[in-house]
Amino acid sequence: MHLDIEEKEKLEEDEVTDNDGFSKLGLRPEILKSLEKMGYKEPSPIQKETIPLIMEGKDIIGQAETGSGKTAACGIPIVHKVDVENIEIQALILVPTRELAVQYVEELSKISDKTGVRCFAIYGGFSMPVQLAKLRHGVHVLVGTPGRLIDHLYRGTLHLSSIKTFVIDEADEMLDMGFFKDVELLADCIIGEHQTLLFSATMPPPIKALSETYMTNPSHVVLNRSTVSPKSLKHCYIKSEEVDKTDQLIKLIQGANITQAIIFCKSRTRVMSLFEALKKRLKETDFLHGGLDQAIRNKVMEKFRAGKLKYLIATDLAGRGLDFSGISHVINYNVPENPEAYIHRTGRAARQGREGMAISFMSFRETEYLHNIQNRIKVNVNKFGSENSPVPKPSRKPHSSRRKNHYTRPGQFDRKQKRPHHRHPSNET
Repeated sequence: MHLDIEEKEKLEEDEVTDNDGFSKLGLRPEILKSLEKMGYKEPSPIQKETIPLIMEGKDIIGQAETGSGKTAACGIPIVHKVDVENIEIQALILVPTRELAVQYVEELSKISDKTGVRCFAIYGGFSMPVQLAKLRHGVHVLVGTPGRLIDHLYRGTLHLSSIKTFVIDEADEMLDMGFFKDVELLADCIIGEHQTLLFSATMPPPIKALSETYMTNPSHVVLNRSTVSPKSLKHCYIKSEEVDKTDQLIKLIQGANITQAIIFCKSRTRVMSLFEALKKRLKETDFLHGGLDQAIRNKVMEKFRAGKLKYLIATDLAGRGLDFSGISHVINYNVPENPEAYIHRTGRAARQGREGMAISFMSFRETEYLHNIQNRIKVNVNKFGSENSPVPKPSRKPHSSRRKNHYTRPGQFDRKQKRPHHRHPSNET
């Protein structure tokens, strides 16, 4: 028995509606089809909590572990609510980095594939004429970084009068990067009635003040905060001083079953020196840091996502919000001082319940950092190859440079104090 095209499409639509857990949320059939194509079967906990609230138009403050499906939790109801006939910006999503803007709009484009909703990202380093043409043509959902959005506002090429949903993603990262005044400026420019969605891993006082100023009776969605690291992620460390780390790293890579790995360094200089040391010994290796042109950064990200690269050496630029589905290992070549940075770095693995491993090369100086991280994530960071050997409490704090003990700032000299007189050897008797 042969089915015509309309009957076949209806059968596929019914199948999606019957089997897909998202159908219970009242989403459009075309969105359900896109979600099935993306491999989404059941909503994650944060999606179950937030999607109905967003569809009702409520303000939300959301906190959840990294890799919990937050982007889709925002994107799905936003696409559902867009009026396709109205060619104006109806949702504005504010993100701290260019890479996150690109990732966000890619996810939105997949969700909206069959809906006719137009999604676009604007950020620094991307062609201004292309951005202007796209805005003139019409955009429903706009994703952007603060600086470039404000640039368009001053040019008069961006109008926010039709915004119905305003999303502030990674709010604590905005604060850390010095964008907070920009966030407030953009929030002040949205004067029409709208809902505000704020997502942040932590809630420092400035972010609390922001929510009190710009949000109306927000619903708090706090999930999995007792364990800030995914349960499927295993943490371990390898003792290694700085001069030995490269050799130890190569030894680890040769013996580990790695699908893909991000190797995090503390600076651009360290990224480049490690890349130079590894590029001849490890194939399919590249690097990523904020000093690269945006086109190159995008190309590296695309290659890594496509599986054409096995190892990516990066600064914390790659540690915030980015979703790389193939990562099995996160390696901290340098242990970060800030536990939050560690949480976001290691969150690139074990996303959506997948298993992963975070390995840190810990020098004596970094023992204190990793011990504090262990306390913060409430999970043992065990010695590599052992199941019960957590990072010990450091016996003493590492010494800082001793140079300052022999240096006095010029302003601290007593003006009446005379410099010591050194006699020339020829004057000695």
